[in-house]
Amino acid sequence: MPQKFFDLIKTYQCGYEIDYGFVFGRDHQKIFLIKTGQNGSIYGYQNKYLKLAYELRDLYGFSVVCASTPSADIDQMAQFAEIVQSEFKITEATKIYFMGMSKGASIGCLGHASFPQISRFLLINPPLMINTTKLSRRVQNFAGEMMTFIFGSLDPSAHLASILKLHERENVRVAIVPGQDHYFSKDGFELMNLLQSTILRTSPRIKTFIYGSSLAELPSFAKSILDLSIKNGDEILVGDNDGMDILVQKYLASKGYNNVTIYCNGISPQNNFLTSAKIKSCAEATKGLPDEAIRVAHKKQMTDDCDQAFMIWENNAYLTWDGINPNVENNINALEKLNIPISVTIGSCKNIFTPTSIIHADFAPMFKYAEDFD
Repeated sequence: MPQKFFDLIKTYQCGYEIDYGFVFGRDHQKIFLIKTGQNGSIYGYQNKYLKLAYELRDLYGFSVVCASTPSADIDQMAQFAEIVQSEFKITEATKIYFMGMSKGASIGCLGHASFPQISRFLLINPPLMINTTKLSRRVQNFAGEMMTFIFGSLDPSAHLASILKLHERENVRVAIVPGQDHYFSKDGFELMNLLQSTILRTSPRIKTFIYGSSLAELPSFAKSILDLSIKNGDEILVGDNDGMDILVQKYLASKGYNNVTIYCNGISPQNNFLTSAKIKSCAEATKGLPDEAIRVAHKKQMTDDCDQAFMIWENNAYLTWDGINPNVENNINALEKLNIPISVTIGSCKNIFTPTSIIHADFAPMFKYAEDFD
């Protein structure tokens, strides 16, 4: 793989030295800013910021500017604005997003008035032990499109996140990700997944993966879950196996719903009761895999693609989501008002169908392998 470099690096002296690394995308009117943690370089540990900049450029067309953070001075935001404006023509149509890590997140929040063109902020693990009152006031006065705070549950500030939650509203969200530390380094965590669940979201619609055990008929609570997805216009992901997959397909067909994608391991689905559904074949991806991996390859792909995953088991539904996506949270609240029996697990859907995964702690004794499910 070719080594990656910043297209341009600028270094400025202002009592301390700040580096700015640029990766230019195809659209200079879409700009993504990254502010590192204190004393962090523009490259990040194992080049994580540089790699993220390339992903943002290649997947979304962003031009990316990454700034080091040599101190806690909030005046760095004013300089950040000057640097960006020196390379890009900023207009009312320019979209500027900001992601800050640790001290970089605090600086972004405290100094956001110095860079008013930023519409969306993703602030990861800002230290709350200092400047707590100032941070709360900035959050309270924020009038932009989005400001989302994310804390790892193992971060020292996670227990103080409730202070920021007092100011939650439509454009301000606070979430805690279980099992993650200050650096979000556990379990191969990918920053891009976090961005896609928050700052990069463009639609209130979500992708719902529904699966489960073999039942004679679809329970009424499962129908209610599907009805809510239909009402919201969400995309429903379903497999092509016998049992639950067929029940779900037939119910969606009876409703005339067509925002559905059927996943299969073959070239075409072995069961398809939805003539208007999109088809996603995983045949190419399964080449060379062992049989046990092939059997669940399409389900693994659905967990990679979805925002929430429902498992229907007897008289209950088990929901897995990342604990971040506000649209899923709204969905959960709506289902609770309908008295739907749901057991909720916060964690990555991507971990559901791994070869030896335990799907849910509450029913761990029942299942050990994904092959147990239709």
